[in-house]
Amino acid sequence: MPRYTMAEMRAKNKAAGHFFFSRDTMRYFRGDKYATRYDKATETNYLRVTHSNGRTSWWRFDGRTGILHPTGDVPEKLKGGR
Repeated sequence: MPRYTMAEMRAKNKAAGHFFFSRDTMRYFRGDKYATRYDKATETNYLRVTHSNGRTSWWRFDGRTGILHPTGDVPEKLKGGR
């Protein structure tokens, strides 16, 4: 699977009829920072959301469906990124 940018994830999610990146959904998650991560070994795209309270949540992006799935199964090497 190719590496996706934030804009590409947003466009695929919207084209699939989902609302993950809508203003209301993003406000609900109270995310301050959103960053994409890519694991070459598994060809998996992730979205890291850093929340206003300092908590971090991770989402796995499925490029075929445009859906983001919550996940705790993130390679350690990706967790320390910028």
